[in-house]
Amino acid sequence: MIQLASKRSAEAGIMGFTYQFIQTVIKILETKNEDTSFTIEGIEDLDVSTVKEEELVQYKYHEAKKYTLSAIQKPIALMFKHFIENYSKEKKWKTKYTLFCFFGIDEKRKQISPNLITTTIELNTILNYTEAQSILKDNTWSEELEEKFLKYLIFSKADKFDDAYKKLIDVIKNVFQVNEIESKVGYFSNAIFYINKLAIQKNPDSRKITKREFIDYLTKNYLKNEAAIIQRLYGKDKYIATLKKYLSFKNVKPYTTSHVFYLPTINSKTSRFIIDLAKKFFVSGERKDVKPITLIINSDEEQLKKLKRELSQITILENLDLVFNDGYEEFYFNHKYFNKAPLITLQGNRQKIENASYNYKLISFKTFNSHQKNILFDYPLHIFIDDVEDYALLDNYSNMNKFIINNLNEQEILQLFGG
Repeated sequence: MIQLASKRSAEAGIMGFTYQFIQTVIKILETKNEDTSFTIEGIEDLDVSTVKEEELVQYKYHEAKKYTLSAIQKPIALMFKHFIENYSKEKKWKTKYTLFCFFGIDEKRKQISPNLITTTIELNTILNYTEAQSILKDNTWSEELEEKFLKYLIFSKADKFDDAYKKLIDVIKNVFQVNEIESKVGYFSNAIFYINKLAIQKNPDSRKITKREFIDYLTKNYLKNEAAIIQRLYGKDKYIATLKKYLSFKNVKPYTTSHVFYLPTINSKTSRFIIDLAKKFFVSGERKDVKPITLIINSDEEQLKKLKRELSQITILENLDLVFNDGYEEFYFNHKYFNKAPLITLQGNRQKIENASYNYKLISFKTFNSHQKNILFDYPLHIFIDDVEDYALLDNYSNMNKFIINNLNEQEILQLFGG
């Protein structure tokens, strides 16, 4: 179970939005008709439309509050306002209103009956509260209209946050036929991010999506983890631990997989990061079958030259046996030399490395892009660190065995790969 990192009010607000997005994804993926249209933040939190009917859904999540009629006055008033202003315009009314609401205090007693309002007396009690009156101040209606509204009002049982999360993981597993780790790492955070991205679009048409389009997006963007919201809710340590579990599940180890890292840019910490990362793989004292890492860096020629000088300087000052292979790209790139396995001498037990002709490989994205058809990797995992769009034009990008990391700093990436 993923535990919440904090119960502070700031996190409570994020939890409420994330809960809404979790329930939205469940709703989309459980819908049978793949052409059903969903509008995120439409008339209500979620508008669901088919040829035959429309459903307007509101989500309310309050772990630290007790249920009262007053607590649901705003969503009920907004739904009723829509009903008043549109009912007479339709020959055949096809809209229903659904309210998901969870109140953590005294939650068990409330859940005995999911129908929170059953009479016009209860509805009138709600409509007479201050906020509801403010919303409806320009509207008039009859008791008959109230009775009709109640026929289209549905209260859906709302799960606790962790239970809703578990349900979504199970739904993803079923829809995409993946296991739990793949569901959490490959789809969950990306689904929540994408719903959030849709929700903030200014144009209502840009907030619309069908189930078919949503599934296509998640399939194409598998492992594209835009995880800032998830990390803030659960903490980076839990996020990193989940990524580690995924790598373990995929049997990604230094001696089974060639790690190919794509860096989006060079900054003041890049040289230190590369040295520390290289030291975790093909170096003296490690198993002889460990594979050297490759770093492909998106930078200009002068930046890369400066980086290489810094790397050489660090190895000298710290007396490190670390040598990189860049295929002589500054002169004329030699892919045969770049592909050549390092020459090694072994320690006395013949199982561990003593010395190697090089320890890691390093080239620019420009060089890699020009020679990618001739560059070979042994069982590679292509690890894209932020700004993956820059690399999406690679010839075989869609067929790569990819692992995409966003919103982790250098030390956290080192922690992920054995720190």
